[in-house]
Amino acid sequence: MPAGLDQCGLQHLAVRAYSRANNSFAEAGELNASETEYLNERHARLVWSKMRGKHPPALSTWKTTSNFGMSIPYWIGWIGGALAAFSLLYELFFRLQWFEPMGNTTPSAWIPLWSGFYYTINVTSSLALVEYQPVHPICQAVVMLNVIAGYLLLGIGIGMVGRIMRTH
Repeated sequence: MPAGLDQCGLQHLAVRAYSRANNSFAEAGELNASETEYLNERHARLVWSKMRGKHPPALSTWKTTSNFGMSIPYWIGWIGGALAAFSLLYELFFRLQWFEPMGNTTPSAWIPLWSGFYYTINVTSSLALVEYQPVHPICQAVVMLNVIAGYLLLGIGIGMVGRIMRTH
């Protein structure tokens, strides 16, 4: 071990070694081994960041939601969970009368559970094809959080598809 290398320095060397191994396997056409080393590198980067007293929220979120862009089923599970949670919240908000019809039109009837899911899909995808607007501050905050979650999940999905296309 070179003089002066502490645990953090060794972790940095591990990051570099995994990165080189990832590139070497990719150049040799060994995609499964390359993907394994990619995951090892990402995990080592997260550990190294934490050793330096940094807690990168983007890297931690990426690991939590899709295992660094490598697990489509994991990502789909997060999407399903987010849609279910927001659907139930919107159903509750409608029952609390925290939604009002938009404009002077007569909105379609609110169908229990289905309308909450419809509202969630529209807000998550930012289509804004909704007939009700949030009027309570908590409801408005949840709608904003839903839009942000939609963008994050979409960005992670695009990154995953890009990585798959690049490596295969």
